[in-house]
Amino acid sequence: MSSERVVRAATSIVLFFSWLLTIFSGTILLLKSSVALYQYVPLSTDIVADIHTYAGFVMFGSSIIHVYLNRRAVLAYLKRIVGKV
Repeated sequence: MSSERVVRAATSIVLFFSWLLTIFSGTILLLKSSVALYQYVPLSTDIVADIHTYAGFVMFGSSIIHVYLNRRAVLAYLKRIVGKV
């Protein structure tokens, strides 16, 4: 496997798992007012908020790398969209 394919695969995996972590931590933070659910989460609100923040930063960074690695496809999509206007 070429090194570019390895980087693309790693970027996609990191992006996916950081997205999942952001979704789950955001849901926990949203539902923290529900005592019945939140009492089963073994982490404090501050830790969950930190996890959410850092996962968001990782997701943002990996999104930039993902768009850069797929720039040809993104430009082709944009040309197709702008060409129809």
